[in-house]
Amino acid sequence: VLGTALLGMNQPDKALESFERAEEFSNDPSQIALAFGIAYRKAGQLEKSESELRSALEADPKSAAAMVQMGETLAAMKRLPEARKYFTRAAADPGTRALATNRMAEIYLAHDRPEEALELYQSLEDDEAANLATFIGLAKVHQAANRFEEAEKALAKGTERFPENAEAYRRLGMHLAMVRRYARANTVLEQARTLSPADPRVRKALSLVAYRQGNLKRAVTEAEALLKLVPGSTADQFYLATLLEESGRTEEAGALYEQILDANPKEMASLNNLAQLRLKSGDTDAAVELAARAVLLAPDNPMILDTHGWILYQSKDARKALESLEKAVASPKASPTHRYHLAVVYGDLGMNAKAVEQLEAALAPKTEFSEKQEAMDLAKKLRQNP
Repeated sequence: VLGTALLGMNQPDKALESFERAEEFSNDPSQIALAFGIAYRKAGQLEKSESELRSALEADPKSAAAMVQMGETLAAMKRLPEARKYFTRAAADPGTRALATNRMAEIYLAHDRPEEALELYQSLEDDEAANLATFIGLAKVHQAANRFEEAEKALAKGTERFPENAEAYRRLGMHLAMVRRYARANTVLEQARTLSPADPRVRKALSLVAYRQGNLKRAVTEAEALLKLVPGSTADQFYLATLLEESGRTEEAGALYEQILDANPKEMASLNNLAQLRLKSGDTDAAVELAARAVLLAPDNPMILDTHGWILYQSKDARKALESLEKAVASPKASPTHRYHLAVVYGDLGMNAKAVEQLEAALAPKTEFSEKQEAMDLAKKLRQNP
């Protein structure tokens, strides 16, 4: 029991020690070998894992659990044909049919073999052994191939098979939102809320759909209700803070960012956003300090570097701003906004040719970004005054 708990805590080495002690008293060689096989795999010792699982199957050739775990180990060794044989054997047992079939399908997806995953999910679709994960997995395969109607059918079938399962409705609702059928998405998500009023995932989904519809007020209301369900969730605190910020409720947003940072001073995104808020409120010293802390945590993140450089520029330190902004733009993930900010600083320092180069790069992709018009105006001005 202790070894199993340690495995759940991702401490396989300690779990192995516990299983070694248990082996002295066990009269069930199959179960002990099975435990060792799982622990060795989680410790990265795949050959030992395979050996122990073969011992488990020799002791109990009908053990579906050992078959599944052998399949996992062989898959980890990239021996997929052999892995499938063991998952198929495990699937012969009605009790593990869905687990084994779904898992092999997931492995195929992880190895970019969607057609084989599709075949496995479809083999279960009309089987009484199918569970909700079967329909969710089937929908994922269709979504990845842009077969959105087929994905919807799979998820709708999940709600028909499991009409009392809120997660089935949540999944369908989020798919409908993804394809912008918001009215239907809201109806389905309300069904999920009726089934599970205290499920934070449903609240989050309702908030996200409202946001996508442009209903920021409702998005905030749902996010506030969500946070009452999970008051200690940093991710959901951050989500609400961003909505409040977008709603113009900047003081409340700032207070939430500070609350997050009180609990976790290294929460990079909150540092970044709070720095921008402090800049907008005129507190440049606090903005610079917060942005610098974020850079220490993520020295190669272009978003963080851009915020730091732009705040330095706004605080009248263009020379220092260049270092962060140039580093942000050097990243493959640099955005048009990052290039625009660098161009502004170049222009302010009289480096017009470099500024125009960045503006042309920002405007070349023909993507939309919030400063696009300003970038076009600046490029025109600089070309007229090289």
